[in-house]
Amino acid sequence: MFKRFNIYLYLLTVISLVILTTVSLIATAGLEEGTARGKLIEFFASVFPFFRFPTHTLFNNILSGFPSFMGGLIVNCLLYALVIERLIFFFKSLR
Repeated sequence: MFKRFNIYLYLLTVISLVILTTVSLIATAGLEEGTARGKLIEFFASVFPFFRFPTHTLFNNILSGFPSFMGGLIVNCLLYALVIERLIFFFKSLR
């Protein structure tokens, strides 16, 4: 299943997703508090539910504290990075 796993692509994807998740978390917090406005901030706040899925959707009752909330976001980033890396490998192998 993990033949020719590209660790560099995976790490780059994880870092990119962590940055995007952090930006969308901050944008969501700013909109909810009323301290941030703008189309770009609204866009990042609107994609935050995507970054929360699947851990926060499935395990909302368990993820009650701040460390578990952030841990869930990191797990999501790791899972999404794995899916993206495998999709890129799959589409490259079709050539």
